[in-house]
Amino acid sequence: MPTPIKFEIEKNGVWRLVKVDKIISTEETRPSGMHALIFKCQSEIHGVEKQYEIAFRIKPHRWELYKA
Repeated sequence: MPTPIKFEIEKNGVWRLVKVDKIISTEETRPSGMHALIFKCQSEIHGVEKQYEIAFRIKPHRWELYKA
């Protein structure tokens, strides 16, 4: 099973590395017919705890920031 460890995000032309501190839950889903795993995660970003969701699309083997 794939597990998120870290990801990069671009904001205002600057790329930032975010380390996944905690995986709260995992859900298997099929939005729009695409099989995916949704990971609800938590990280400390600039000193603030934030929750977000990362999706792993099974067929194209691709990670996406699902909900920030």
